[in-house]
Amino acid sequence: MNLRFACGMVLVTLVGSTALAQDAPTPAPAPQPAQPAPPPPPGFPPPPPPPPGYGQYQQPYQGYQQTPYGYAPRRPMRYVERNPIDRPLSFSAGIGPGFLACSKCGEGPNERDLALTYTPVRIGVGIAPGIAFTFSYEGSGTTTRSPATDEDSWLHQNVWLFGLQVFANQKLYLRGGLGWGALGEETNTISRSSTTGLAFTGGIGYELLQHDHVALALEANYNVTRYTSEIWHMGGVSLVLALF
Repeated sequence: MNLRFACGMVLVTLVGSTALAQDAPTPAPAPQPAQPAPPPPPGFPPPPPPPPGYGQYQQPYQGYQQTPYGYAPRRPMRYVERNPIDRPLSFSAGIGPGFLACSKCGEGPNERDLALTYTPVRIGVGIAPGIAFTFSYEGSGTTTRSPATDEDSWLHQNVWLFGLQVFANQKLYLRGGLGWGALGEETNTISRSSTTGLAFTGGIGYELLQHDHVALALEANYNVTRYTSEIWHMGGVSLVLALF
């Protein structure tokens, strides 16, 4: 009995080994070596050689470089220095000592008095660096004695002018204008004014201080105004503040 059982186990083992050997995959054939290119036909030149560096990297691989997130850095702003005589729009005012005089006062005597010269407003519109059209309201006034009432009076002349102001260099400027003027006098009892006359003016100034939007100048000016029967003069030296 034991002999039969042992023979059967041997037989089963042999049959199983045979089945496993039959089910195993057939190994792939080994790759054949590459066949060399056939030689060119007779009469043909050989192929050209490969270009220099062929098959080599021109630059070594640097690897992946990650770009940091966020905004690019802002470029630093450059400060451009402004030309202080390049003034598209300017406002000026000035005051200083001066004189008020009459050279042809009709039948009365000529008059000449120390006065206060003032420029309440002067507007400039630039047409080029250092050149501007101007409109100004200027005047001169003094205390005197009225010949009509023999009272103390305030005698003054005011002019309205259109003109041109030109810088000769970065500091020195010249100006001139044409317009009309009027003479007036006030006392405790009367107030009178003349008819308008033709006014001419000229001036020269030097800016002592200059900044981007402000300048301070010392200016000398002279004005003559012709009325029907009189010619009046005024002038002086003023300290002029300009904003632009």
